[in-house]
Amino acid sequence: MTFYDNGTHKEVMGNGDTVIKFVNGDVKTTKSDGTVVYYYQANGTYHSTMADGTEVYEFLESNQIEYHYPDNRKVIVYGDGTRKVIAADGSSEVTFGDGVVVREVVGEGAHVNA
Repeated sequence: MTFYDNGTHKEVMGNGDTVIKFVNGDVKTTKSDGTVVYYYQANGTYHSTMADGTEVYEFLESNQIEYHYPDNRKVIVYGDGTRKVIAADGSSEVTFGDGVVVREVVGEGAHVNA
């Protein structure tokens, strides 16, 4: 384990992962497969960056998870189960728990299917 003057410390685990703990409570883990997971203590959020460039945000308080893909697509799953998919062109589809689907196509506006 390596300790730094500012209170940060770094540890290389037996499996090759590296864990850095910051004085503010944040933790950065770099896994041997190239995945980087950063935990923000102040707001209880995980931000993971996969080796392929996909980013995953997990908001613990609201139970929301967002997937951001390298091709600019996004998938957001809200705590109530609502799911929003945003295409690379900005078009989107929201599926609510009651089965209502709202599609918004760039240049066409919203379409609701109940």
